[in-house]
Amino acid sequence: MITVSEDLNPIIRKNAIPKGLILGVVVAILNIVSYYYIVSIATSYWAIILVPMLFNIILPLVVLLFLVADLRKTIGGFWNLRQAITGIFLMLLLAMAVNYVTVNVVFAKVIEPNMVDNTRNAMVTAVTPILEKSGASQTDIDKKMDEMQKQFDSRKNAGIGPQIKSIVISIIMLFVLALVLGAIYKRERPRYATEGNDPELSI
Repeated sequence: MITVSEDLNPIIRKNAIPKGLILGVVVAILNIVSYYYIVSIATSYWAIILVPMLFNIILPLVVLLFLVADLRKTIGGFWNLRQAITGIFLMLLLAMAVNYVTVNVVFAKVIEPNMVDNTRNAMVTAVTPILEKSGASQTDIDKKMDEMQKQFDSRKNAGIGPQIKSIVISIIMLFVLALVLGAIYKRERPRYATEGNDPELSI
């Protein structure tokens, strides 16, 4: 006999897939908007640092929390910790895949092949006046610019090995996030609830 808990697993996966795709599209759009803000609008160092945090961290997190709550509601309002982690992790994996293909492959390779260089130039333009106002010597400024150049060059010329390492680290971080959100959003079904008398069982 298949229990209600076991029955939910395919339903969770089925509903997590479209929500993960939606999250990926939203994150990709926000990343692209953030890029154009940095290279076209931002004029100060703090604007380049803080505004992308809004687009790349805060807003995606808000959307994620909404989609997780909506996923739980869609599957009937109850799921255990394992089911919550599974659904959330699937959403996050799909979102990462969509964002990677959209931003790192299509956008960065086809639409904006100079994306890294443009970002570097915007950072140099914003950081240089701050260093000058702080009284840094030209030698220190040049040293800082060289460090930034090396960082952007490593991003631009990253080989297969570093890319795979970055992806693996990202997956681990997403799993940790799924664990945290799963613990927060899990909601065990009351023991007295049955399929006959629990209205939230209708899916």
